[in-house]
Amino acid sequence: MGKNARGAQGSATGVKQGIPERIKVLADLVGSQAALAAQVEMGRHSIWEYITGRRDVPKTTLLLIAGRFPCSIDWLERGVGEPPKVSAQRAVEAKEKLRTYRPVRDAVLTAHQKPSEGLDVENVRLPLAMARVRQMIQASEIPHSLYILGEALDHEVLEGRACPSTELLVDLAKAYGVKATWLMGLEN
Repeated sequence: MGKNARGAQGSATGVKQGIPERIKVLADLVGSQAALAAQVEMGRHSIWEYITGRRDVPKTTLLLIAGRFPCSIDWLERGVGEPPKVSAQRAVEAKEKLRTYRPVRDAVLTAHQKPSEGLDVENVRLPLAMARVRQMIQASEIPHSLYILGEALDHEVLEGRACPSTELLVDLAKAYGVKATWLMGLEN
């Protein structure tokens, strides 16, 4: 019996789920990757990287996840034993933590009717705006972008394949406490 690079373990009955799949199981138990990230006090992007296998999960992170979820480290690391059971209480706690992670969401989304009014939106420097948004999202432990952009666009922005609209750029600027003109590449 040996482990492969993704943490899956071979056995006489076949290959068990790997670590990424088990982390996805935890995310499904609480409703989303963002809810799991809030539950274990990690960035949503880190959870996404672990689930997709883009980044190996360090042992210290496995211990952190197992302790904060909580679940068995043996199950999380090696697939030994039973997975955690669905718990309505756990899902409620994760969703409550998720709500506290987005304190500015409602204020940002309702603070204005025409967020780009008065901005020189015709001259937005898209490559610079894309790079700055991506940098802010990756550096932040609070997933404001997930709530403003939605999961699909957030993922595309993180991958460097999309840039939010000017209205969304203004919302992101407010959420992250930066000037919208800077975020759009209109000033240094």
